[in-house]
Amino acid sequence: MAQYETYLLLGAALGILSIIRIFSSAVDGTRPRLSVLFLFVAIGLVYYANTLAGKTLGPTDFTTALSNLFAEIKG
Repeated sequence: MAQYETYLLLGAALGILSIIRIFSSAVDGTRPRLSVLFLFVAIGLVYYANTLAGKTLGPTDFTTALSNLFAEIKG
């Protein structure tokens, strides 16, 4: 698994979790300070993965990285 795939998957997972937490904070009426910070970190991770890849990333790169992760876990 390439290094950019690791950063891509980490950024996507962190972004999804932070967006869920932002919506949860909006429903509760609280300020999502930490969630917004994590969202910016997730955007930075995906941007860094894009610069490491040397090409523009697309949706197929995410699915390829996810399948490579499952292949490494399976052995």
